[in-house]
Amino acid sequence: MHPEYRIKPNFFSEASKLTWRDVGPTDWVHYGVQEHPILTGEPCNGVPPDCSIESIDFERDRVTVPIAV
Repeated sequence: MHPEYRIKPNFFSEASKLTWRDVGPTDWVHYGVQEHPILTGEPCNGVPPDCSIESIDFERDRVTVPIAV
């Protein structure tokens, strides 16, 4: 992850415009998004200041892998 790099939209970025929604105050924001400085010309939308920010540990621990029985 390199939050300092410029955002490079791809096919999926363009396709997501069809289902885009604004970030809400109850959404979780990935820590990489929070660390990215918006660079000139980037199509970034603001993140509400009261959004919760994931941490590396939260991201790792919130997903449980199903166990086959």
